[in-house]
Amino acid sequence: MKPLISWHNSFSVNNDIIDSQHKKLIDIINHFYEVFKRKGNIEEIEQILAELKDYTKYHFSAEESIMEKAGYPDLEEHKRSHNQLVEKIVDIEKKFLDRKITVNFEMMTFLRLWLTNHILEEDKLYINFI
Repeated sequence: MKPLISWHNSFSVNNDIIDSQHKKLIDIINHFYEVFKRKGNIEEIEQILAELKDYTKYHFSAEESIMEKAGYPDLEEHKRSHNQLVEKIVDIEKKFLDRKITVNFEMMTFLRLWLTNHILEEDKLYINFI
């Protein structure tokens, strides 16, 4: 099955740590997509949502630490963006756990666009600083 997101060099921010973490996020989202496509069970979906939430928080913290050490001038704005993205993932997880939403193609599209747009638009802004 074709993955939802494929890594390509345009995603690189020229930092091996951040690039490897972005690849891990892509892997998690692709695994989620694979489970969605094969109509995986609720426990699998709950586990993947928790992993996505936890790894996103871990990655954002690591990325912010690198930006802070580099003196990135727009760090606070970038942190706000990170916080908004975490809130969206937490909200998705909560609504799914409360059975208020189901996993659907719109959710997969949101996750794909969330990650790719964040990397290509926001993360690219700090390349010259790190």
